[in-house]
Amino acid sequence: RRKGVAKRLCGQAEAIASSWGYSEVLLKVEKGNRRAEGLYYKIGYRKVAVETNGEKPNATSGRLRFMPVTNVVMRKDLKFPPIDTVVSLAGVALCMLCAVSYWSSSDLSRPFSTDLSMPFVMDLTL
Repeated sequence: RRKGVAKRLCGQAEAIASSWGYSEVLLKVEKGNRRAEGLYYKIGYRKVAVETNGEKPNATSGRLRFMPVTNVVMRKDLKFPPIDTVVSLAGVALCMLCAVSYWSSSDLSRPFSTDLSMPFVMDLTL
């Protein structure tokens, strides 16, 4: 544990998927497996669904049986990082401040002008 093996395996699987032309990877992790969920989150996966009717194999009695399980479905975009890693809380606050400043300096009698000759542009370079 804690030697980076799972992280490297995920990286290799993602590289292969990308080389095959895939732009995303989906995986399922058993609900309640917080260590696995944390690892996947840390390397860019985000929760997209919960599968309540999942199954997992159980071969403890010498026979293969499938047991019901709830899984968390996680997704990673292989081309773009998750938005929450790109936009920090400070960036959001800056955006809101700029928007408030923009609206307070404009003519409030016409807040939704149809004049698009001067678009509102912000530079969020941090």
